[in-house]
Formats: sequence, C-alpha cells, structure tokens
Amino acid sequence: MSALRRIARRAALVTVAVGALLGSSLSAAQATVEDLDNTWQCTVPGGYTYDQVQSQLGVCSPSGFANSYHLRRPQDNIYACNVPAGFTYDRTQSQLAVCTSSGFANSYHLRAPGDNFYACSVPSGYTYDRVQSQLAVCTSSGFANSYNIRVPRNNLWACTVPWGFTYSQTQSQLAVCTSSGFATSYLLRG
Repeated sequence: MSALRRIARRAALVTVAVGALLGSSLSAAQATVEDLDNTWQCTVPGGYTYDQVQSQLGVCSPSGFANSYHLRRPQDNIYACNVPAGFTYDRTQSQLAVCTSSGFANSYHLRAPGDNFYACSVPSGYTYDRVQSQLAVCTSSGFANSYNIRVPRNNLWACTVPWGFTYSQTQSQLAVCTSSGFATSYLLRG
C-alpha cells in the first residue's frame, strides 16, 4: 500500500509542477504581449497595429535611419495606419508624417465588426444591405462607397450571399446595393 501512496503522491506532485510551469509560461507570454501596447518598436508583431511612424538614426538599424512604430492593440474607435484582420474602418484621414516618416499617408478609424452600421469595407463573414457614396469619408479625397454592415441571418435582404447561406428570392433595386443604377439583393436563408 505504501508503494501505491508514493506513486500517487509523485503523480500529484508532477501534475502540480506541470500546471505551475504551464501557468508561469503562459503568464510570461501574455505579459510580454500586453506590455507592447503604446510602446515604440522596430517591427509590428502579429496581433498589433500601429498609429505613428518615426525615422531615427541608429535606433532600429546599427547605422543609418530606420523606421520605428508606435504599437497599438487593435480595438474599436482608434485611428491606425493599417486595418488589421478582423476589423473594418468607417473613416480615413490623411496626415503629414504620422503613418509615414515623410509625406502624407492615410490613417483609418478602426471598427470592430457588428450589425447595422456603415463601414468602408465588409469584414469576412458579414454582408451588407445598403451602399452610399460619400465625399472624403472612406478615402482622403473624392467619393468612395461605404456599406451598411449586417450580420447574416435568415430573411435578411442582403447585397451579397455570405458563406454558409443561400437565398430564396432576388430583387433588383435602384441605388440600394450600388451607389448608382440597379443591383440585385438576395433574401438570405441559412
């Protein structure tokens, strides 16, 4: 019986040790990732975007000038220099020496995907039910389309048929799924 107790006690100690080791390594990895928000780095790692660029001598390159990036964790309602996967944007602004070290470049007002709001792109897995053309909203100059983003569901009239859905009816309407002219919309079935 004492041999079985020793084996059980060792197994329990090994389980506790492995759990502690895994927990500490996960905490360390999470702390490293979380610590990068609002910091300047020489590259943009996965899971981050950036909202400023600066070119400095000898910081990100041993000799000469190189860019560094002000990192941001992607989130709703911040401006960023690119649109990370899983996000869309609803406005752009062109600024001097913000998203590039010289000259003008666009930054994008990020939006987490949701239902029933206008955005400049349609995120994967979503559809849209209306289009409007606006001046200097989705582009820094000129007109561009924005789309009323919708979560796909049964009996929604949509301008596209997202993956996993079919449609039971169509209709052609003027200036609904396109900013001018006629386009087809689909009654979704999932």
